[in-house]
Amino acid sequence: MPLPTHFPVPDLDDRRFDELVAELQARLARHVPEMAPLAPGDPVYALVDLFAWLTETIIYRANQIPDRQRRAFLNLLQIPLRPARPASGIVCIDATSRALPPRLAAESLLKAGTTSFSTVGEVQPTPLALHVLVKRTLDDAALAAEGISLEQLRTQYGVEPAAFRPVTLLPGRDALSTAGTRDGAFHLAIALAKPAFIAQADLVRRDLAGIVLNIGLAPLAELEGQLATGLRPRKLDWELAWWPDPEDAPGTVQYLPLELVADSSAGGRRTGVARLRLPRNAALLRAAAAQDPQFAGFGDTPPEAPAELRPDQLLFWLRVSCAEEAVLELGYIGLNAVDVIGQGIARDIVLGAGNGRPDQAFALSHADVDPDSVQVDVEHLRAFQPWTRVAHFAGSGPDDPVFTVDAASGGVRFGDGIRGRRPPANARIRAAFYRHGGGSGGNLPPDSIKEIHGGSTRLALRHEWPTRGGVDAETLDEAERRIPAFLSHRDRAVTAEDYGVLARDNPINPVARAEAVAGFFPGASLKAVRRKLPGVVAVFVLPPAVPALAAAPRPTAGLLTDVVRLPVGALHARHRAVRAVPAVRAGRRLGIARSRRSGHRAAGTRRSRTDTAALPVGIAAGRTARRRLAARQGGRDQRAAHAGRTGRRRRSGQRPAPVLPGHAAGSARLA
Repeated sequence: MPLPTHFPVPDLDDRRFDELVAELQARLARHVPEMAPLAPGDPVYALVDLFAWLTETIIYRANQIPDRQRRAFLNLLQIPLRPARPASGIVCIDATSRALPPRLAAESLLKAGTTSFSTVGEVQPTPLALHVLVKRTLDDAALAAEGISLEQLRTQYGVEPAAFRPVTLLPGRDALSTAGTRDGAFHLAIALAKPAFIAQADLVRRDLAGIVLNIGLAPLAELEGQLATGLRPRKLDWELAWWPDPEDAPGTVQYLPLELVADSSAGGRRTGVARLRLPRNAALLRAAAAQDPQFAGFGDTPPEAPAELRPDQLLFWLRVSCAEEAVLELGYIGLNAVDVIGQGIARDIVLGAGNGRPDQAFALSHADVDPDSVQVDVEHLRAFQPWTRVAHFAGSGPDDPVFTVDAASGGVRFGDGIRGRRPPANARIRAAFYRHGGGSGGNLPPDSIKEIHGGSTRLALRHEWPTRGGVDAETLDEAERRIPAFLSHRDRAVTAEDYGVLARDNPINPVARAEAVAGFFPGASLKAVRRKLPGVVAVFVLPPAVPALAAAPRPTAGLLTDVVRLPVGALHARHRAVRAVPAVRAGRRLGIARSRRSGHRAAGTRRSRTDTAALPVGIAAGRTARRRLAARQGGRDQRAAHAGRTGRRRRSGQRPAPVLPGHAAGSARLA
């Protein structure tokens, strides 16, 4: 069956004259009932027919708008079509021989069938393998199942026992979490990838001294799209285990902090690579080999190495922890990792020659380009000179060498000589570099990327974590559906209620409750509280947790920072016309006890407008803020509750006191 040569264009509004008349008459009857019912010959009847005819004419003209005109309207609203967004992820590049191969340069091409990927950043391949271990705490019941008692451990080690079991986690298969561990850290055993390299272990250490080691990180649950780009970076503590006297004192270990050169993963909050510089002294890259396995993990020493490792195959230990969060969760940790993006690369493509006229436009060889990567050169005196990309020409002068890029269509446009310089006649114009492509076709499962374009036999590629985030290019219909939401708020918080709504709808780090109070500025004490300040909005938040007596949920510093930056603080920073200053504070729950019989307050409690068991208030909030929050809390069925005691605030970043783990019979360890 042959395809039709013409496809029908759907109407934007399919209402007809009779339907418009009926709608107008219904509105008149509802808003001006004294004028109903209308009869033929009535002047208002004629006006209704006239306005219905005019509306039908406008609808007809709107239905004839071509796609080109629709795109022009979107551009006027500053809602351009979104280009395809590329998928991103990480792959690992290993060395197949003992000697270190040359570094794999940035922008190297990788292949996954017909889909192209390119690296972001460089990587030094190494002949190393990584093993992830944690010290999992054992309670009394687990010890009893092992046939061990605490008294036996006290007798054997002479210390107060705190038993644990070393557990090996498989990245990409197991959920990596420090919950229930003795020290809240991951212990990374860095070993030789092949037992054949053991005889040359000292040469490997010499080659590793001073290099930058790439470690790939991925979160357990990753945000999609542009949300991940605004995540607050999380500070991870990377440390190298060093034994000052590994032969005579294998139980004495010190942890040396490593230099973090760069971290595209924001501390493991999105898929990326942490680049660590190893010490230049090769003697530091050595684990204690004389330690009795019975005492592996005793004190701060790392746990016992995996059983599959041969003697002397283990080179050194790394430890990673996070002082900001009590439980560190990751989805993947990999060695020799590099960021990849599902885009191809184009270089040195001549677009044409200038004609000296205003508004010159040229087309790149590909659509769906990354506008931030486009580099355009214009010939001047037989030499190419780079021009600068701008979002628009509004702030450009007649001599500014600037250009704009349409990311969806791949078009390059120059100025008119008044706003932006015009390329001179016969001057060659080239695209020196740009990335192109993307879309959902780049969302691939593990083991899909298998080829390094032009790679050496000394390199081996591992793809153990899926690539995500690829989205196809936006259509006109999809762009038009964004108009109502864009015009309603344009990502701005205007009223105090908007701040509360944006904080509650925060997709980065959700909260259980968020309340905004205009003009209220919390202080360190009740005397420091300031009220009725113009341009100030206080936002009180509570984390999603089950309230308990004397154990109320408390927001962490990371939660408050995320609420400030996304969406409240980020929106305020992007739109300076909104002069409100958001002040986000932690909330705590205060118990209110009241007698059912007399209705009087119990001793030691504060007056409130509602009989609720738990009221979220700011730490430095005054009575006004508490009353506002209490009035919204409700809770008629909760008439009495015991007054909750608030615990002493935990200092941010404070790590638990070190314990002394050791080894017990079987698979248990103790401290």
